[in-house]
Amino acid sequence: MDATFEKNRQYFLYSSGTLGTATLSFLINSWLLYFYLPPDGPALVPVALYGTAILVGRVISGLLSPLIGHWSDRSQSRWGRRLPFMFFSILPMLGAFLLLWMPPDTHASYWNLAYLLLVVIVFRIAAAFYAIPYQALLPEIAREDRPRVKISAWQSAFFIIGILSAGLAGVLIDAQGYRSMAVVFAVFVWLVLCLPIYGLRQQAFASDIQAAPPALWSNITAVFQNRAFVAFTFVWAFYLMTSSLIQAVAPFLVTEVCGMREADTVYFYVPAVAASLLCFPLVMRLSNRWGKTRVYGVSLVGSTLIFPATMLIGDWLPIGLRVQCILWAVLQSVAISGAVVLSAAFMAEIIDFDEKVTGLRREGLYYSVIKVLEQIFSGLAMVLLPVILLLGRSRTAPQGPLGVRMVGVVSGVLIGVGFLIFLRYPLRQDEAVK
Repeated sequence: MDATFEKNRQYFLYSSGTLGTATLSFLINSWLLYFYLPPDGPALVPVALYGTAILVGRVISGLLSPLIGHWSDRSQSRWGRRLPFMFFSILPMLGAFLLLWMPPDTHASYWNLAYLLLVVIVFRIAAAFYAIPYQALLPEIAREDRPRVKISAWQSAFFIIGILSAGLAGVLIDAQGYRSMAVVFAVFVWLVLCLPIYGLRQQAFASDIQAAPPALWSNITAVFQNRAFVAFTFVWAFYLMTSSLIQAVAPFLVTEVCGMREADTVYFYVPAVAASLLCFPLVMRLSNRWGKTRVYGVSLVGSTLIFPATMLIGDWLPIGLRVQCILWAVLQSVAISGAVVLSAAFMAEIIDFDEKVTGLRREGLYYSVIKVLEQIFSGLAMVLLPVILLLGRSRTAPQGPLGVRMVGVVSGVLIGVGFLIFLRYPLRQDEAVK
């Protein structure tokens, strides 16, 4: 078999795992808040405490992430360092995902709140056992910038396809309810998450890599001494916070601002997905020509300007509300596409820089620290979102869905702060990829 074909096959199968993780993430970020705090029905948990439960669950699982990353860095098996963690985490993760949609009470109660907290903790821990080793494989599979950008673009394409597949959840919810939706997606995601394990099971990418020393705290200290990592991590954290806000508010935007049904969310997502997919080859080409640093920065600036346009959506414009919402979704997808595509390539570059300085590979620990901040900042987004929605999350509210619109403004501010931090990123590569 041709070596190039085999490499591309490995890259493709590895990248396909993003489809599963993105689908689960988007389903939870988009529909869990809507499920527990519906705009037209009784809440299932105390409104003010929903975000706190999500944050606590994320923080607890996040604090365990460095242990998971360190463990995977130092483990050995005939499948390499990472794949066993991924394999054994799939069923617990999907089981917890199903339980999220089965609270014990049909009305707001502290039992539901405790149940939600417990299940979120289990889900997040299991997801970390899959996601951290999975992400840590990228610098091992591809050791040069060009294939890393290629994998990052494929992962981004699968991420967008995951959003599209999750966008069909509204149709299933409208027709069969939340539990049936969860079962259908659990089966689909199980199949997808197994693809990277199948494609890479005979590879031992870590065989020529010197593992990190056994002292966890010294490794964590070394990670935070990497200035490039510290700068980029907080940029990534603000991006994730923004992403969580936008995904969670999307059903409200569709139903309360645009006046459509839950099932119509698919019409909101499909054009945005198509626009993103069309942008990915352009992002790769521009990155190869101008350098990924410039493209990433332009993406952040564009997103800062586009996200607040939710405040402009309204009857005062001469086009329909549905068209306005779809246009906003397309523009924000185009703007953020550079950040979506190139983030994984930046992380691989940062890990390479650490190896040059220290002579050690700490992929798992780096991605686990990213996971900690991801959980914290995404959890903070879920604490912040109900507060913003107090300004109005329904057309029947005194101020209408003002809170839904304000989420776009807050997201733009967060991305803008991320851009200011990115200006201090020390490993700037404005030249073309060789």
